[in-house]
Amino acid sequence: MSDNSPHFLAAEHTSTDENHVLDISLPLMASEEVDQRLQKLKEKEKQLKAQIQAAEARVKEKQRKVETRQKIILGGAVLSLLKNEKNEAFKQQLLAKLNAIVTREADRKTLGLSWLCCSTQTSGLLKLFRQIYSFEACPTT
Repeated sequence: MSDNSPHFLAAEHTSTDENHVLDISLPLMASEEVDQRLQKLKEKEKQLKAQIQAAEARVKEKQRKVETRQKIILGGAVLSLLKNEKNEAFKQQLLAKLNAIVTREADRKTLGLSWLCCSTQTSGLLKLFRQIYSFEACPTT
């Protein structure tokens, strides 16, 4: 028998019926062996949890990169539409949508939307939009 195998104690219990014998086999492991086995299992559990966390972090990072790339592509597409679209009404509708969707004040200032339909003054980016993308009127909301 190897050192790693549990030792078994076989106990026989005989009932009054001669033909019926109850055999109970119980594994007997020293308390130290049980403690060592539990410790190894806990270490393995800790390693598996760390592997799961690392895998989840990789998935989140990949998703974040894809989302960032999508934002860049969509932003470029919107800028291209504003620059190349010949339909002035479409440009105005697009700017009106941007004006309605972009609500964070710092973002509105960056895009020059803080002045759209709010003032007759022209912000730097709005002036740049007008120069580059050739739109004249403020979009209506």
